[in-house]
Amino acid sequence: KQCITTRSAVFNNTIRNLTTASAGTGTGTTPTLAGIMWASTTSGLSQIISGNTIHSLYNTAATAAVSVYGIYYAGLTTGTNSITKNFVHSLSIVSTSATADLRGIVLASGLVAVTNNMVRLGINAAGDPLTTGIQINGIIDQTSTTGSSIDHNSVYIGGTGVGTQTGETYAFRSNQTLNTRSYRNNILVNDRSNATTGGKHFAVRVAGTGVNPTGLTLNYNIYRATGTGAVFGYYGADQATFANWQVATGQDANSAVTDPNFVAPMGNSTTVDLHVQSPTPAEGSGTAIAAVTEDFDGQ
Repeated sequence: KQCITTRSAVFNNTIRNLTTASAGTGTGTTPTLAGIMWASTTSGLSQIISGNTIHSLYNTAATAAVSVYGIYYAGLTTGTNSITKNFVHSLSIVSTSATADLRGIVLASGLVAVTNNMVRLGINAAGDPLTTGIQINGIIDQTSTTGSSIDHNSVYIGGTGVGTQTGETYAFRSNQTLNTRSYRNNILVNDRSNATTGGKHFAVRVAGTGVNPTGLTLNYNIYRATGTGAVFGYYGADQATFANWQVATGQDANSAVTDPNFVAPMGNSTTVDLHVQSPTPAEGSGTAIAAVTEDFDGQ
């Protein structure tokens, strides 16, 4: 038994194999199923979500606009708060609704550093693609009231043969427009692919207007968007290529578009692995961030 008086924490848990048939509308702060729901305003305590593995969460409702989240965070606007070294994967929705929604890590409010997490979505626990045209967000900086730093995370969105519903997917999405926010050293891959026509699949989306929007630092990332329906990014409008993206945002001067060479991004719930393997362009291509001193494996 350990008494912790300086922090409020959820760490080193495995949350798996949860199933619901709830058809209730699950959006925003009320997903129909979530691995970790954090909503705390207790001041004076650092808030930490670390080392958790969340996988194989299922919503089996057939047609409703349901949602499944891995981690939902609404926390303090002060202090040293972190979401780190979590692995979210193999979440599943069978609904045919184009507004059904999968989200790996959701930042709803608060000041928080999100580092060294891995998120794999679009593929279920058996390693099979989710083929309905649902919405997917790997990591979403939704409407945080203070700001965030999102660094050193790996996201893979997969699945082939996706149907014709119009749900869009993003490896990373930020709705922030006002606050200081930093997104660096991330690997953001969207390999999701439509059978023929359907929704669009983006590596990245950020909000804002004009070149170099106020408060945004975006650099040293690795991106990839492939497959039928792929679009590189969204900033005010679709940005079809990385070059278009750089001109529109004025950011990502040291980022690249390439295959990071993940070990097993399309594996089942046992074999999925978003570590990179040699040869990888990720080696030595990032920038040092003082607040991040170790990687996903604690090294």
